[in-house]
Amino acid sequence: MNSVCIDAPKLESLDVETGALLNFSLDARSLISANIHLRDNRFQVNRASFAKHATALLAEISNVKNLSLSASHLERSGGEVIGEQG
Repeated sequence: MNSVCIDAPKLESLDVETGALLNFSLDARSLISANIHLRDNRFQVNRASFAKHATALLAEISNVKNLSLSASHLERSGGEVIGEQG
């Protein structure tokens, strides 16, 4: 499992595009905007693990003022997949 550690308390903007399972550790107290694009590569990861890591990343940037979030698919709590092309 790969890890990404960002120690940048004065960072104001963050752009992340990933399809890999990464453990994010982020100190960005001054973060104003974040653009996050999550690609679920279903051939390499299981959805439960992907969701866990995606949720952890979002928790790390929970104080951001402007957030743009996109994902290859969304899943409702009941398990229905929205927007997936298969």
